Amino acid sequence: MSPGSNDGANSYSRLALRLERDLPFQQRGRTVLVAAADDDRVGIDAVTELAWHLADELGHSVLVVDGTFGLAALSEAFGVAGSPGVMELLADGGIGRGVLRAAAVPTQHEQVWLLPRGRGDNGRLIAVRSDALRELLLAAAEAFDFVLVLGSLQDSSSRSMAFGGFVDGALLVALEGRTLLSSIQQGQRVLNESGAARVGLVLAGPVTTGAA
Repeated sequence: MSPGSNDGANSYSRLALRLERDLPFQQRGRTVLVAAADDDRVGIDAVTELAWHLADELGHSVLVVDGTFGLAALSEAFGVAGSPGVMELLADGGIGRGVLRAAAVPTQHEQVWLLPRGRGDNGRLIAVRSDALRELLLAAAEAFDFVLVLGSLQDSSSRSMAFGGFVDGALLVALEGRTLLSSIQQGQRVLNESGAARVGLVLAGPVTTGAA
């Protein structure tokens, strides 16, 4: 995982500072749902860049969660699509700090960890219980300073949007000069309807990040 272009790096550096300011520490880590308006590659780029800057510049421990469920978009990008993760934790219950830590996969940055999507549903559509999602996020916030959940507006099941009601805030990422206004408006509407209390719009540049 490494930062992209200078302009993109500067914009995510400022975003990291803003998140740290707007979501003050309250005896637990901060949780943020990140979703791209119309292209999950943009969301992957955004969540990895943001994690890098939160860790590298601000010294925070960061957990990046693949909450795309059926798509496994982030897990595919990191090459860990077959690893256990979110689905197994949600199915087993009893998610504590230690269990969460054990399931997290290290990345190239010693302060950034990844929780893969997992393989618990074996391709079947399984409902995501609200109490299990809440338990997972609470355990993650106890173990890490920031928890960034990559969601997907492209997943027809909308399961990843279930995180919206339990995070401290949400970021909708649009590709500057390319994402249609209608896609942005639709994304904002979905995030608001999911229960996200605070939704911010991020205008991103071209996709440049390689996950590792």
